[in-house]
Formats: sequence, C-alpha cells, structure tokens
Amino acid sequence: MATLLERLEKASPGRNFVFTAIETLKTPTEIKQFYQEYVDYLRQHGASEEIRANPEAVANDNIRYLLERNNKETANRWFKVLPNVKPSNFWKKYFLSFFRRSYSSTNCGGKWG
Repeated sequence: MATLLERLEKASPGRNFVFTAIETLKTPTEIKQFYQEYVDYLRQHGASEEIRANPEAVANDNIRYLLERNNKETANRWFKVLPNVKPSNFWKKYFLSFFRRSYSSTNCGGKWG
C-alpha cells in the first residue's frame, strides 16, 4: 500500500507534496500522518546533513511558511492539529489584521484596500 506522501505525489506529479497536503488534507488524522511521514522523509532524504539531523525543525518551518501564505481556515486547522508548528508573531500581529480589514472593507469583491 502506498504511503500518504506517495499518494500526494501521484495526485499532483511534479509538484511539491507539501503544497498538495496543505490544500487537500482536512482531518486531524490525515494531517498528523502527513507530518510524521514528512519528518521521516526529511530524516532519510534531506538535502543536507543539517536537515537530516533536525527534520522536525525543518518540517515545522516549511509548513509554517506555507500556512502563513494560505487562507485563515486552512492555517488555523493545521496550527491546531500540529502544536509544534506555530505561526510567527509577525503573521499573527500584522497579516491577520490586514486581511480582516481588507476583506471586510471590500466585501470580498476582489479589490484590495
């Protein structure tokens, strides 16, 4: 049986499976399974000794970086399920308030500010 990472790669060939996971995985079980497989993948196949030595930190940073550029609902779901992946203070303080103001002022009509 194929691993979750293999299924994500097959679903979007040529695309980084982390992007696909963030966009498609919804349940806590799926997200936790992805995280564990991703950490194991980095431990075995990381591009440098530093990555292979501390795959959790790299996984946390990569996932956090992508979540902070995703929609609030998705980001909150992942942050809640993965407590070691924390949003940066900058993101929490500035981006959330900016997007709230932008969306409420434009009524989601496609214009910014």
